Amino acid sequence: MTKTGRRQAERNTLKFAIRWARQRGRNGRGARNSDGFDHWSYRWIGKAAALLLAENGFRVFAAGRSAEKRAQLETLANENKLPLETLEMDVCDDGSVQRAVNLVYQKASAIDVLINNAGLAYVATVEDMTMEDWRRQFETNFFGVVRVTQAVLPKNARAALRPHYHDQLGSPDS
Repeated sequence: MTKTGRRQAERNTLKFAIRWARQRGRNGRGARNSDGFDHWSYRWIGKAAALLLAENGFRVFAAGRSAEKRAQLETLANENKLPLETLEMDVCDDGSVQRAVNLVYQKASAIDVLINNAGLAYVATVEDMTMEDWRRQFETNFFGVVRVTQAVLPKNARAALRPHYHDQLGSPDS
């Protein structure tokens, strides 16, 4: 796929995600809750997604290991007055993931969408890669996704189980 074609595919995917979120009232304009659409990602398509979602009014949390790249993204967000915050997170480190997830929940009541965007790819033949290369790749690409998802889901599951009442319908106490 050409670079232009890849960019167009990425934008179409993100436009779909924005439409999906808006249809469910989960935008950064307070339709569902004041926390809006929380999203984590950081580089390449993650950076593009984070910026596009923030430009469309969604609250974004972008996480990554590189302080330099986080600073660049945060500077760009600040210059454009976008609702985007960056935070440190290494998907290969349980403590780092827990700290990042806890920080987001301190700032927002829920994570409506989680985009696991971390990835590592070696371009080599099987015989040229060491077992450590394979382990590092699986630690990031598979176990990293599981680690972050497991950190986020239990808190969101508890929030989803709480009863929600519409003001006109009242509550059990009324």
